[in-house]
Amino acid sequence: MKNIDSTAAALTILGRKSSYQAAEQAVRYLIENPDAAAHDALVETYNRYDAGGGRDGMGELRALVLTALRPIATRADIPLLERALMTYKIVNAPFNPDYMVGLRAAALYALNQIDDERASYHAVRLLVDPYASKTSGEPALTAVRVLAAQQNGLALYQFALGIELEGFHGQVAAEVLSDCIAHLHLLPLPLLEQIVARYGATEDEIVMLGVLDLLVKVRPYSHLLSKMQHFIHETQNVDLFRYFLHIVAANRDGELVRLLLPELEWVDGDEKMAVVTEVMPALRELL
Repeated sequence: MKNIDSTAAALTILGRKSSYQAAEQAVRYLIENPDAAAHDALVETYNRYDAGGGRDGMGELRALVLTALRPIATRADIPLLERALMTYKIVNAPFNPDYMVGLRAAALYALNQIDDERASYHAVRLLVDPYASKTSGEPALTAVRVLAAQQNGLALYQFALGIELEGFHGQVAAEVLSDCIAHLHLLPLPLLEQIVARYGATEDEIVMLGVLDLLVKVRPYSHLLSKMQHFIHETQNVDLFRYFLHIVAANRDGELVRLLLPELEWVDGDEKMAVVTEVMPALRELL
């Protein structure tokens, strides 16, 4: 198959109702090269595959079409996007019970570009979508990121409170919960302390990544400094310890480094001290 080198070539392929592979190549070109002239062809392609006029049993091509449509979508596309947001294909698979999770995620991103208020309602619904993938987390993971971008902390906070700690993997992918926790930094201090107490002792490493991200985001640092100090001295998980020091360095704030430096000079264990030695040059650059 020839490489596509122009919008016109991509539109020709889509207009010919070519094979799935050719259509996918054309749509990927349009994702990399957004062009309003492609709008109608993308909508037509979506509708054709949605009506069963092409092989797209898992919704992957339609999700790509919505990704290509996102930067050029108009309010006239809202019905199409909301139809996509309500599209399901349920299968008998416990961890991935629906083939259309990626399609709903792509539709939410696109709708958020056009009407963020409308998208927020769909995001709240998808956050607790019973058919969300327990492995990828979609579309709930996209819902968290859309709500976080909108600074809709109330919905995220309610979600975090609603998770049963025992056996939570049967309820939600760890990545979803982790991302949700990481975006709760604007909560009032008593509620922040409640969230950290609730999840800070988790044995799930992915969820703990979200807790550590949260600790570094909260201002002023004094609010949760004792929690960070406790983690530095008490954790036995070297990978999490390394992650924490790297996000402190990536935070690019000398104030936080000054607050934590005395603690890092007294860490126990050769492996943790090796991590301190590894990251210390980047930390000292911020002083």
